[in-house]
Amino acid sequence: MLFHQLLAVIIYSGWHYGKVYHDNQRGHLNFKEAFNKVLLILLMSYLLFANTLLFFAITLAKLLYDIITMIVSPPPSLLNVKNKQNLFDAMIGLACCVVYTIG
Repeated sequence: MLFHQLLAVIIYSGWHYGKVYHDNQRGHLNFKEAFNKVLLILLMSYLLFANTLLFFAITLAKLLYDIITMIVSPPPSLLNVKNKQNLFDAMIGLACCVVYTIG
């Protein structure tokens, strides 16, 4: 594994682990939800390492789903914090995929 690839996996995992940690500390998540999110982070980190194209497809599909959901939802959805976080998470994933592929 090259340095850029390792950096992409660390950025992706670190961003999402930090998000789960802070959501759990604020009381937005219970133990089961946090555990499920950590398992998903582990799976996606493995896919970034083992099958980059599948990771890219899943992340791109999630980004498109979030954009379509924002378009279809009522107008206040554009200002919803959760929608902004979902889009930012998808952009982080796509950026990590690009860094991993370039590396």
